[in-house]
Amino acid sequence: MNEGKLFQAGIKYLFILSPLFDALTGFFVLNGFMLEGSLFTPSQIGKFILLIIMLLYVYSEKKEYFVTIVLMCIYVFLLELISFIYYHFSLYGYLISLVYFYKLVFLFCLYFFLSSGISNDKITGQELCRYMIISGLMYSFILITSTLLGISESTYYEGSFGTKGLFSSGNGLSLFLGVCAALALKQLSRKKRTVDFLVFIFLFIAATIVGTKASIVFFIFNSLFFFFFVKWPVKIIISISVVFLIFYFEIDQLLSLVFEVIIERYQKSESLIAFLSSGRDTYYSNALKEYNTDGIRFVRFLFGAGGFVSFRSRSASFLVLDTLERDVLDIFFMYGILGLSFYFFYYIRNIIHLIKSNELYFFSIFTMIFVYSAIAGHVVFNSMSGVTLVIIPLIVLSKHKKDENEDRHGSPQYFI
Repeated sequence: MNEGKLFQAGIKYLFILSPLFDALTGFFVLNGFMLEGSLFTPSQIGKFILLIIMLLYVYSEKKEYFVTIVLMCIYVFLLELISFIYYHFSLYGYLISLVYFYKLVFLFCLYFFLSSGISNDKITGQELCRYMIISGLMYSFILITSTLLGISESTYYEGSFGTKGLFSSGNGLSLFLGVCAALALKQLSRKKRTVDFLVFIFLFIAATIVGTKASIVFFIFNSLFFFFFVKWPVKIIISISVVFLIFYFEIDQLLSLVFEVIIERYQKSESLIAFLSSGRDTYYSNALKEYNTDGIRFVRFLFGAGGFVSFRSRSASFLVLDTLERDVLDIFFMYGILGLSFYFFYYIRNIIHLIKSNELYFFSIFTMIFVYSAIAGHVVFNSMSGVTLVIIPLIVLSKHKKDENEDRHGSPQYFI
């Protein structure tokens, strides 16, 4: 298989088959055939096949990227082996640590894979956006269809509203769909077609009915920008409709209907940060108390103690994986200052590029994803929502290639 066919296979696998694998995993988990966090789920197997495809392409096109990934893998394999011997001596712990690291490798490889494709003119920003929207439509269709058929799962057990369909992660799903809706809104603002309006509304509704904190964030973001992008006659109609709804219903009743559990949790939270972290501040403080860097253990401050050990000491009971679901802390405890430096370097590097490119819209989306990742988690270690952290800056990178305005046949190429 040549590089072009290999790249196209990877693209179709990523955007078309991934929703099916994720839905199958969710179906198994929600029906008790698998436990959440199990090894060898359909999603893991599917993403592993995709990873092999991407690695083959990266090796053929950018060997320096391939060497970077190999060095990362060697480093973490050794780190996890040392943790296995020194801390927990659990085969399950070693394997689940590699699964968590594999999620990071997947995102690195995805970035190298797509950036190589952009550099070699195998994909444009317009095509990348279109694939993201198509993938979002597939996730939304599965979500809404399973909900209407009554075979879906509630996002939160304590609430009556909020559905995640057949998917196991409501947080990752809502963030992914929120970003897809934002991309569809950008396309609507550019082309102003009826079909683009319908696509945006469908994605907007799907992202909202999941009913998570990410749903609220993108509900506000997409609503504001939709109002900003549309023409004045539509703005007048929207304004009248909103005023009517406010008078007909009390606004808190409207919001409570959709975000029942989230609003209740916010009311009980001491601060916005505590709310976004889902009240896990106690877990964070306990983790810091248990975190031990005395003597030779100081090296874990620099390099971490691996995914399974994370913040725990040698005296801990290593029975299950224990994460804090805040990407900043999880990366630090797992991979030390070295891993955290890569995390912030990636954000700062891309933010500088977005600012220089004068891309306020994409800057806003990327910043929201990163801040949500840092405070509330469910991004870096979630292969569904983690894709958004990679693709948004690459869309802008593709847009500003000097030959972006012409397609492969010499006709005008318009960015959405």
